[in-house]
Amino acid sequence: MTADTLPLPPFAYEAPLAGAYESRLDLAVVALHRPLREAYGPFDPEIVHLEESATWDAVEAFYTEAFSSGDLAASGFERTDWTSADPDRYRVALWTRDRGDRVAVAFVPGRPGDPKPFLVLMTPRAGSSPRG
Repeated sequence: MTADTLPLPPFAYEAPLAGAYESRLDLAVVALHRPLREAYGPFDPEIVHLEESATWDAVEAFYTEAFSSGDLAASGFERTDWTSADPDRYRVALWTRDRGDRVAVAFVPGRPGDPKPFLVLMTPRAGSSPRG
């Protein structure tokens, strides 16, 4: 599965990233990727814009629905108990399936003075093999 095959919530949109967000996003993606890579192998992140009113609860509900009874229900993915190591920097949910496939969906919240949240879709790096 790739980020291109994952549905986006109605409050998400793709657009070029402005330089003002790069440091905050880089720090969040590095913090998110490190423990996932150690446990499951390398991932490729794709960053998607969210409307300022978007919340982790809305993102989590959208993907929980998609994987349980929505567009991705037949894909065989099951939610793991993986949680955010740094919930102030990001929130994350992880789904895996028997063939070693894995998908992580992360929410990077806005900050005071920089309220824009982002969605990070993490899918296996092409050619990588799963760990664990």
